Amino acid sequence: MISSTIILFFVYFAVSNAAQIYFNLTSVPQQYRFALRQCSALAEKEWNSSIETRVKIEFSSLPNRNVLATARTTNFVRYRSSYYTMAMAKRLHRKDLNRDSIGLLRYDMLLKFNDAHSWYGGGGKTPSDQFDLITVCMHEVAHGLFLTTNNIAMTQKEGGTYDGRFYVNSLRRYDRFLACETDRGDCALASFRNNPRKFGQCITRNSLWFRTNSTRVAKLYAPKIYHRGSSVSHLHTTYLGDNRTLKPVSVTGVAWRTFGPLAKQIIAALIDQAERGAPLCGTDATPIFPKAPVSVEPVSTPVPKKKDSDKSNDTLVITLCAIGTVFLLVSAFIFVRLLRKDDQQFCDCYLKLPVQNTFLS
Repeated sequence: MISSTIILFFVYFAVSNAAQIYFNLTSVPQQYRFALRQCSALAEKEWNSSIETRVKIEFSSLPNRNVLATARTTNFVRYRSSYYTMAMAKRLHRKDLNRDSIGLLRYDMLLKFNDAHSWYGGGGKTPSDQFDLITVCMHEVAHGLFLTTNNIAMTQKEGGTYDGRFYVNSLRRYDRFLACETDRGDCALASFRNNPRKFGQCITRNSLWFRTNSTRVAKLYAPKIYHRGSSVSHLHTTYLGDNRTLKPVSVTGVAWRTFGPLAKQIIAALIDQAERGAPLCGTDATPIFPKAPVSVEPVSTPVPKKKDSDKSNDTLVITLCAIGTVFLLVSAFIFVRLLRKDDQQFCDCYLKLPVQNTFLS
């Protein structure tokens, strides 16, 4: 009798203290709850933390229809020399750090799904015209847990180049593992924190890596045109198999319901307190660019002289074109500002649609 009581006590203790990734499904439509519970269970196994992670979930219309979903951690917490996502800080501390001033529990991450798209909320084969909710959910949860930085600021310059910097010098843990190829080997992005031009080159030359002090772990998404919310915080688009879950783009009719093997290596590196991240280099290191295509100079052709009447007509046309161009630019600026107004709150990571497909964050 006593032994049975002891066994039941330990079973109860194990169950009552089992770590969960808890989803608040209060505002979620009923038809999606099964898939989200499946996502929670799958993510728990891969995250393997002893402390509960709390997630707030919403379905709503996002300003950009090409964005499938967004994710962000509610806060970054300092642990030793770096700032960690709230979920990772709790895992390292092995206690719940996310309470308000009177001790009430708070959410560790926020997820938004775009209800403008057709979602498959089951656990079987995904229909060809729907997005698999479990796959997109796993993708977004990964961002909230570990695959994110909100510390990159990029400014586009004339000619399409970028200047870049960290918003703050207190680096996120993920920032320390960002590395780009240079003429001196792989160098931590932090090597160029005082050189905006080289910093920007590293982010937009399609050769950015998640790297430990000794080994390249995964190539990251870093296209020539910087995509806020997609660049840096995703795996490169060339990855196949289970690693496809954390690419920046999703398509209908497919399901990849795991973080993938590369994500496991990334998590292990971020958690390992003995791991310092990518090696720092001197500021004289220079990012290596892909070879530019050879250009051929066009043969010049003499242009006949214009009459005075032609010149006056040309002046009128140029003036009208200039007025039209200014009007279009101002209209485009106002439109983009309105379109991105809501994205500012959920801009850490998002999953989008390229052309006819959608993007993930």
